[in-house]
Amino acid sequence: MNDIAVMGLGSVLTSLPRIFMRLRRAEHYCTNVLKPHVVLTVDAKGFNLRLQRRLDNGPWRRMHIVGPSPWALKPLLGAQNPRTLNLARTVDQLFLLMPFERSWFTPTTQCTCIGHPALQAALPQESFAPADNAMPEDSSSSHACVAPAAYVKANPLNPWQRLSLADRVLAKGTSQNNIVAFFPGSRLQELRWALPLVLELAQQMGPSVEWRISTTPGTAAHIQEFLRHRNESDFTFSLESDPTILYRDAKAAVAVSGTIVTELAIHNVPSIVIYDADWLTRRAASYLARVDYVSLPNILADRAIIPEFIFENCTAARIAPALQDLLNSQAQIAKDHSGSQETQNFAHMQSRNLQKVLPHIAVWDNVSQKPRMPADIVAAALIHRFDELDGRE
Repeated sequence: MNDIAVMGLGSVLTSLPRIFMRLRRAEHYCTNVLKPHVVLTVDAKGFNLRLQRRLDNGPWRRMHIVGPSPWALKPLLGAQNPRTLNLARTVDQLFLLMPFERSWFTPTTQCTCIGHPALQAALPQESFAPADNAMPEDSSSSHACVAPAAYVKANPLNPWQRLSLADRVLAKGTSQNNIVAFFPGSRLQELRWALPLVLELAQQMGPSVEWRISTTPGTAAHIQEFLRHRNESDFTFSLESDPTILYRDAKAAVAVSGTIVTELAIHNVPSIVIYDADWLTRRAASYLARVDYVSLPNILADRAIIPEFIFENCTAARIAPALQDLLNSQAQIAKDHSGSQETQNFAHMQSRNLQKVLPHIAVWDNVSQKPRMPADIVAAALIHRFDELDGRE
């Protein structure tokens, strides 16, 4: 999928021949070779939903995880009503991450809310409701969109933020070493603008900051090659493939907008969000975007809990002061040794505000009063499908 994982209108337009070739191959493989009982696709909506639409005449059940985001776009051609999408002919079942998204799809589109997948990576299994094989016809009948009152009362501080901000800071002692995690994204187009930016940011912040850059199997070689030719001896850069180590060690993070922002919030890492794109994408976003923010916590809160530096504002000169504020805030917490009480500063307020937002990224089970594990809901749908097939035989 790496060769079709493109971002920005300009890159998409130049990649169309390759994308359609991949579509034809995938359709042929499913129809003539694999002949599955279920076609389950994940994200990559521009590609996968077109593939699912091409497979509409088969005997298989078509399922897709992560729906489009009509709530993020303005109506086209002067329409007054918000967009509602009808994907009934595209997929047989659409799994949505956020409970609020369901109202943006027509009743004929079978939608099931599963919650955000970042939960599974961050929380122990006992934090979730027990798995079961029951797949309700209407997911809202047994799942709630807001944390149950009993759960909130029993957990006044959000247990998903694995350590309070004060605990994180004090656990590091009085070390002067400022470790900043940098998450440059997973697409090559993101690396092309994000890596030069982190070098400029390192120059702005000075040698007191130790930079750790997150890598994936698809980006590690490109990042190593970039740093080999451009790394400055005055600055410390190291690569880390395990994000949990960065969650643990970093005093702050700078992240390209994506799922990683929610994961950082769950792990209570003070963060800054960045995003840039080609000129054509910038212009399109200015006309089409309904929301004022790009990161999920800010969208849910409808305010900038996490600082965002987007498009023209995504420069090292503008990011550096905000990053320095995050580091200084934690230095003050360590100095006071009382951050868990009433220390009021930039990093502390970000943490407190995220505690109010994070429960909204889950689907809650009304019986156990716990969040449902997203994988359990998808698995239940698959089991339900296979039970249907067994009943026909």
